[in-house]
Amino acid sequence: MKKFKIIKETIEKEVVEKTICNKCGDTINHTGTEFDRNEQEEEFASFSITFGYGSKRDGNTYSFDLCDICFQKMVDGLKIAPTIDEG
Repeated sequence: MKKFKIIKETIEKEVVEKTICNKCGDTINHTGTEFDRNEQEEEFASFSITFGYGSKRDGNTYSFDLCDICFQKMVDGLKIAPTIDEG
C-alpha cells in the first residue's frame, strides 16, 4: 500500500512581460487573460534573421519585433514585393 501526501512546489519560468516595436517603440503589455494576450500578440511579428557564410554579417543573427504598421511600411518600401502564403 502506498500513502500519499500533497506537497506544494514552486516553478519559476520566464514569461514575456511586454513587446516593444524596434522601429517606432510602440509597446503592448502582456497582461490579462490568455485570450487578451493572444489578441495583442497578433499586432506584432517577431523576426530572427541569420546571415550566411561569406556575407558582411557572416553568422550574425538579428532578432527584433515590429508592430503591424511598421511591418507594412517595411514591406511597402521593398523594390520587389515578397510572396505571401495566406495559409
